[in-house]
Amino acid sequence: MTEDSILKQIIEEIKEGDFSNFYTQEVEIQYGAQVKSISKNEYYDTEQWLVNRIMFMYLYKQNNYGIYISMREVIPESKNVLEELFIWQKQELEYIDEFSQNEKIDNLKCLCEELKNKINLYSRLKADYKKIFYFVLIRSAVLTDDIDVDKIIKELPESIKMDNDIQEIIYLLQIKRGVANQQEIVRFCQDTRRYMLLYDFLLQWINTPEKVISFFEDYKYILSEHLAIFLMYVHMVKTVKGEDCSKTFV
Repeated sequence: MTEDSILKQIIEEIKEGDFSNFYTQEVEIQYGAQVKSISKNEYYDTEQWLVNRIMFMYLYKQNNYGIYISMREVIPESKNVLEELFIWQKQELEYIDEFSQNEKIDNLKCLCEELKNKINLYSRLKADYKKIFYFVLIRSAVLTDDIDVDKIIKELPESIKMDNDIQEIIYLLQIKRGVANQQEIVRFCQDTRRYMLLYDFLLQWINTPEKVISFFEDYKYILSEHLAIFLMYVHMVKTVKGEDCSKTFV
């Protein structure tokens, strides 16, 4: 095939969602878990640069553990700014999982430092990509209690600061510091339907169940919006008033 005909065939296969000439995927069950193995095919050996990018974007859409390592390996040469961004995005998710599982935070701190050093470069990206960058940066800064988190938030472009994902992280920081405004949290959750933020807010009163019960005297309608919040309320009622009373809500 000529170079033009190869490129046309690649385009057609991508349109049709047929990636069999790009890679082979096998699925195994190991210790009760599904494990995917992906190997690159050499069908388009004259178009390795393009095939590597197609593989990269396929990997980006996967949620496998360690996927960011495979993304780095599939493009061995220097990465462009978007490729690096997509790798950071996957890295951060894995490091957050490490933190939640065993409170291992060093990797997340290192990533946060790396991102802080790239602010000047990534602040010039197109809005959609700039939002991804700042979201990963701010979330990692909040979770690691980075000393520059307030400065980063203060210097955010206004359009980015008003994004729901970014606002949620800023509210999470306020909750961590015990300075969140109850009405603002409720309003945000109602507007965005993101009630796990309210759950995080109510956790500060987990040892004072009367406060949680009192809160729902004003916001009882929220109980039907999220299962975790409803179960928290039932548990608080059970703690204060006894098991028989809590069963009336189930």
